[in-house]
Amino acid sequence: MGKLIGLTGNIGSGKSSVASLFEEKGACIIDADQLNSIIFEENKPVQESIKKIFGTLNKSEIAKTAFSDSDKKKQLERILHPIIMHRATHMAEDFFSKGKKVVLLEASQLVETGLYKKLFGLILVVCKSAIQKERFLKNTSQSKLHPIYENILQAQMPVSQKKPYAHWVIDNSGELKNTKKQVDAVWEQLQKL
Repeated sequence: MGKLIGLTGNIGSGKSSVASLFEEKGACIIDADQLNSIIFEENKPVQESIKKIFGTLNKSEIAKTAFSDSDKKKQLERILHPIIMHRATHMAEDFFSKGKKVVLLEASQLVETGLYKKLFGLILVVCKSAIQKERFLKNTSQSKLHPIYENILQAQMPVSQKKPYAHWVIDNSGELKNTKKQVDAVWEQLQKL
């Protein structure tokens, strides 16, 4: 049987880059942000629930409100996270049925929401805060969120509090070759599970 492992880290830590390195090794990646978008676009009851809370379906407006109003953020998570986890679990089972041994669920809120408890293990990607901010602000796909960077950071649990939940920690502050070495070491351990 395969293992569904969480891959988490705060904004700008380089989760997606680390996920790509694991994918090169043979892991299957489930991106929670992509699932979130799909569910948001396709699920009419979800859209209705979100519109009741936020008064809009504009993702940028929802993000701005959610990251400045913790109650609304929690309400949004209660709507989306169970559906995301349900879909991710089914996708992982499909990968396992095809002979895949390791599936990574890439998501930033695995510890905060308690979803890590449903996973076999947790990989935490960390990064020096100055590099983290620089990376986030260089990410053009996240440009709409640049003005609320500090709000997003405040809404996420500090890395120091996430570390006790992690089975593996990858420091992505340095050169790519150093990150690759850490990914190689974790991958080797995952093969023995």
